[in-house]
Amino acid sequence: MTEEQKSSIEIRYSDLADGRYLKEWLLEPSIGRWFPIYDMVEVDDAVQRWIGFSRYKCSLTAVKEGKPCGLATLYLQPYRKLAHQCELGLSLEQGTADKE
Repeated sequence: MTEEQKSSIEIRYSDLADGRYLKEWLLEPSIGRWFPIYDMVEVDDAVQRWIGFSRYKCSLTAVKEGKPCGLATLYLQPYRKLAHQCELGLSLEQGTADKE
């Protein structure tokens, strides 16, 4: 990736509006092997949980040419006993890597 290509990608905190892009990505047929989601109820639930962490500023969105192209979220644990661990979720728009 060239310096020009790197500078064209903006990283910002995610917001609730980014959920619609995440939903599009999760509905891609090739994503199924990475995120085994059964139906639309599960897709909607996954998007709500994933994007919900944006209120804690632990979700970042990559934006290229004004449109989100990737999302990374730390899934925080709600229990004090497990607060020292978290899970990382990462999703990219299909073809994003190919465009570089």
